[in-house]
Amino acid sequence: MNIALWIARLRGWFAGLSFERAARHPQRAQDRLLGEIIRENQRTAFGRDHDFESIETYDDYAAKVLIQDYEGHRPYVDRIAGGELNALTQEEPFMLGSTSGTTNQAKWIPITKTWQEKMASLLRLWIARASWSHPRMFSHQILTITSPAVEELTQTGMPVGSISGVTKRRAPWVVRKIYAVPYEVAAITSYELRYYMIIRFALQGKLSSVYTPNPSTLIQLAQVLRERASELIEGIASGTLGVNLKDYSGNDHQVLSELSLRLKPLPQRARWLQDRLEKHGALIPKVCWPNLSLIGCWLGGSAGVHAQKLAALYGETGLRDLGFRATEGTFTVPLEDDDASGVLALDSHFYEFIRVEDIEHLQAPVLRAHELDVGCEYYLFITTRAGLYRYDINDVIEVTGMYRRAPVIRFLRKGRDMVSIVGEKLHVNQLLAAARRAQAKAGLIWYQFQVLPDSELSCYHLLVEPADEQVSLADLNRFAQAFDAALMDENPEYPTKRRSNRLGPPRVVQMKAGWADRLRQKAVAAGKRDIQFKWPYICVHQFDDTDDEILRRI
Repeated sequence: MNIALWIARLRGWFAGLSFERAARHPQRAQDRLLGEIIRENQRTAFGRDHDFESIETYDDYAAKVLIQDYEGHRPYVDRIAGGELNALTQEEPFMLGSTSGTTNQAKWIPITKTWQEKMASLLRLWIARASWSHPRMFSHQILTITSPAVEELTQTGMPVGSISGVTKRRAPWVVRKIYAVPYEVAAITSYELRYYMIIRFALQGKLSSVYTPNPSTLIQLAQVLRERASELIEGIASGTLGVNLKDYSGNDHQVLSELSLRLKPLPQRARWLQDRLEKHGALIPKVCWPNLSLIGCWLGGSAGVHAQKLAALYGETGLRDLGFRATEGTFTVPLEDDDASGVLALDSHFYEFIRVEDIEHLQAPVLRAHELDVGCEYYLFITTRAGLYRYDINDVIEVTGMYRRAPVIRFLRKGRDMVSIVGEKLHVNQLLAAARRAQAKAGLIWYQFQVLPDSELSCYHLLVEPADEQVSLADLNRFAQAFDAALMDENPEYPTKRRSNRLGPPRVVQMKAGWADRLRQKAVAAGKRDIQFKWPYICVHQFDDTDDEILRRI
């Protein structure tokens, strides 16, 4: 057994002790964790505002603190960004994690060392459990794909970026030495260049495992490999990057210059790859890395559609979900391959739930982790050691089973007024703003519109009922292009997904005159109160429900 695997299993065993205790006694573990969070943060601005000193029980907590989304936390985060580091937690955050929100302003999630260590502990447990099924996962190099640790700074100099980037940069030396791709590649701003460099470094040697949350990233990497095989092989043979440094300036030029110093000619590897290319007619990952043992990525939600395509590209390697995770935290630890479900990490966050069918009710019963039923769907709310309190993450989960006495859950979809295919998380407010801007720019007046996500094609269908049914094809295309461009401004994550080609441009579909009114009438006839009808700007159903209403697809 190599040293990396031995250390991973040992650290994972220690991490699993607390996890297992919590799984056996869910209510006790959750009560203890909530009590610790409240006591530790009594003197924070949030703690004073919500009278944490008087809170002794969960019922007290629920009475003092309302369930709220990020906008309820934003004023406190703004104070942190301005230098008041104890606004949410007594422990000072050392960075802010960035993710998209419901407006064109990104969400900044506070990150503390205690919180980070707990998330690292769950990762160690995941690695240890996966290694028993895949003992060769560390036999060769590993490919991990992350975002930059630092993407910007607050006005006081606090870093804002990706916690995955921080984790990769701070990994122990025994792990860093088997990374196939240097951390610095994540700092490349050009998405096309970044993907090329990931493949360029990964292709130099053997891979035994690959880790990245979104499987669409792996599909895109396979496309780069196929399209640029010859120049990649040439670069490996000569010990060069395979790109002209003169074509780049600023940050990217500096990063490329530093990366070029790490390379040396590998003629034997290049000849082997050339032989594979000639024999198979194309380079695809399973041809280049036949020893690949495991791919860790998301298998649930819309990501599951992309994950199903990996076998054709990467071979019949093991697939294990990385767990239900977001910038706000890691919530589950999957225990088996080919399963999007994982055990709820009851020692890491405090959880609350509301049944999907009750979410619109003002007095909806709020349930705790030990009160969930298998087969039911719930909205999830979290309280964390990093300063999120009864936080509405707007995710819908399903309980698929039990482990010990802990619920096993899987992510189903984004919740109210939100949709996502590859992690862009579009909110209805952003869609409305983009449609209005597109109307002004393209000159096409719409009566109504709707977006329909297509995970298979990795794009959105933009259903439009124009005020003038005789609108030209050119006008429809201009509207779709303007809508795409406006979303680039309205959603912080949309440009990343579009420019990396993980998400395609919107495909406009012209609907017949009266479509929106007929849809409303149908809903009212089915029992919806007319005055309560809310137009569904996001539709998750297939075209089967609207085929008769389509005038033309563009």
